Amino acid sequence: MYKFHNVKIIVEEMLELPSLYVRDEKHQKIFRASEIENKLIVIVYSTIVLSTAFLGIGTLIKDPTIGGNIFPYRSFLPGFLPQILRIAYWSTGVTMLSIQIVAIDCLNVNLINQIRLHLKLLNLNLSELVSSKQSSKDAFNILKNCIKHHQIILRLRNEIESIFKYPVLVQFSVSLLIFVMTGFQAIVLTGADGIILVYFYCACITCQLFSYCWFANQVMEENKLLVIAGYNTSWFDFGSRYSKILIIFMINAQQPLTFTVGGFFNLSLNGFTGILSRSYSSIAVLRQMYAK
Repeated sequence: MYKFHNVKIIVEEMLELPSLYVRDEKHQKIFRASEIENKLIVIVYSTIVLSTAFLGIGTLIKDPTIGGNIFPYRSFLPGFLPQILRIAYWSTGVTMLSIQIVAIDCLNVNLINQIRLHLKLLNLNLSELVSSKQSSKDAFNILKNCIKHHQIILRLRNEIESIFKYPVLVQFSVSLLIFVMTGFQAIVLTGADGIILVYFYCACITCQLFSYCWFANQVMEENKLLVIAGYNTSWFDFGSRYSKILIIFMINAQQPLTFTVGGFFNLSLNGFTGILSRSYSSIAVLRQMYAK
């Protein structure tokens, strides 16, 4: 909420960008595909998390003794409180937290996906310069628009990174802790009541981490294509002025475009596999200590 005004400005600017850079049918196709992906993220992630919350409520009603014992209902409530009040507190708290987490994650991931969308549009615009049908003047104007578009993308990325960098660090740290704890519970509570809920919780955390890493990785891959797309243009037909501007653009495009977790490491598929590997190692250590 502290950064609400900044987020609002970014969202309003992204709402205006399609009118500037989504022009023909090819652009419309990429834009519609991106919109479908945005909706799919919200639907799939929301369904998994809210299903887990409702499953937890059902499990809690069926067996109230898991309250205060099994994650996420580890909070201890005084025994003199009526059972229905304790169940309502646990259920409401977890459901509200689930909705808040889904809202923040979907907002952040959708903003990252919008950056990927505009990188795709930029690559498509550069591909129009592969043919030498344009005059040198037209090609130069198209390249100028591409450079302007690229600068907007970089600025939006920096703004998104500055807003979500540290919240994502905290969220990833907590999520990893939860993932390790729930994974450990899934091992030691085999056959116990509430074990299905633990598995669902592991699925929620996995989906959350994968969503961030997948779309941030796609941004990195699309950014890498910019240099190739720029070099593949018919620069040898468009004159020295075009070539000089293209060189500057390609130098800027070579800079990695990434989203980070608190500035410590990049969000990527390699990072996701590393997270799973370290989490499994932590679970194995806890399991070995528990066995002793």
